[in-house]
Amino acid sequence: MLNLDEPKYSIEQISAKTGNLPPIAPGASGYAATEKLMSGWIRACLLLPLFRLHLRHMGTAEQLIMPQRRLDAVLVQEYSGHNKREKENPMVDDSDNPVKEWLNSPIPEKLWHYTSIHGFCGITSSKKIFATDIRFLNDSSEFTHARSITEQVINEAPEKDEHGWPLQKNLRQIISLIFEQGALSSDSLEIYTASFSAAEDQLSQWRGYSRGSSGMSLGLDLGSLRPSPGVKTLVTFAPCAYKDNEKKELLAYALYKFAHDLSSLWQKAGDVAELGKILNDLRTYYPEWTEEKAKAELQSTISEWHTGELKRARAVLTIELLPLVGLLKDSSFEEEKEWRLILPVSKMSTPKLNPRRYRPGAKSIVPYIEFPLPLKVDATIPLTDLILGPGAEPVIGLDAARSFLRSEKIDVVPRESKVPFRPS
Repeated sequence: MLNLDEPKYSIEQISAKTGNLPPIAPGASGYAATEKLMSGWIRACLLLPLFRLHLRHMGTAEQLIMPQRRLDAVLVQEYSGHNKREKENPMVDDSDNPVKEWLNSPIPEKLWHYTSIHGFCGITSSKKIFATDIRFLNDSSEFTHARSITEQVINEAPEKDEHGWPLQKNLRQIISLIFEQGALSSDSLEIYTASFSAAEDQLSQWRGYSRGSSGMSLGLDLGSLRPSPGVKTLVTFAPCAYKDNEKKELLAYALYKFAHDLSSLWQKAGDVAELGKILNDLRTYYPEWTEEKAKAELQSTISEWHTGELKRARAVLTIELLPLVGLLKDSSFEEEKEWRLILPVSKMSTPKLNPRRYRPGAKSIVPYIEFPLPLKVDATIPLTDLILGPGAEPVIGLDAARSFLRSEKIDVVPRESKVPFRPS
């Protein structure tokens, strides 16, 4: 249950506030007078049927929690190249947002993709790149690292905020819920990622990703790989974060924004004086109701409102955390200067346009998705440079690469790596 310290409303406290309040007559002037006393969703309590209508409509907001059908629908649209603008979420404030700033980091003019000769031929011919399930990458802490850093941020937070709201307790509860039962749980979500690097000719990446340094590194112009600004999408293309202070800053923003929203909700819903006025109005608008019925209806309505607003806040937090799960890496990988294309997929879905595929790995079968690269005007991949690994045959390798590129109508002159390394 999502209670997160739902305010407890004492009927006696509320009743005590209603005795000397003048009744508000139905009509525009009466509502206008009362409106000055309320803000946000609390106003809707004045007219109970309208408020319940608002609650029913909040189902559209709850969809932002990304149930399977919505997650699948968004990603299918993105994979097919038909981006659709999502309705703006009014709870998201983009001003001074370090998460948004990070996800919109300027894309370098050239990013590199280290691969084997077989991989190079496949990418060039198919015009697609493999996005691999993040759990099968070489960093054994993938997918769990973000939660570990999140827990560090929570441990460093004060137990309560300045209003007395239990900050640490509630953050732990919501993070546990999101990662263990919600959209970010391993039972609900798969994250596929295609990796690139800002490092041009790096020995460690030749060794790690190009079959013993005999492969190739593709220099790609990926400026159009990121979804257009303003398009609401779950697809992300951004640099990885390695430094602890950077990772904590990104996660802290998402967590404390959620905490601020919920603390404000906690204060608003716990304003006994305002609740007493609302109860008085209910008894005026519905004279046939007994006092106990009016109290019961108010209690039920506030509980519904609180749950709905909580789900909305949780949805915003989940959307903030979703790209970060795939971008936060251990500092030992920092020299790779990695950029990632992040593709979240519901575990229960069967994507039709870009289905899961499987290839043999060293220790298991590896799930992946073939993601189309953005194409140039001449319908070729955005290849602007090509380096042969230090373990490749320098003379015949270059000649064969030139011939292959001509056959694919790609006007790029391949070159040798400058790394002085030759495999034994």
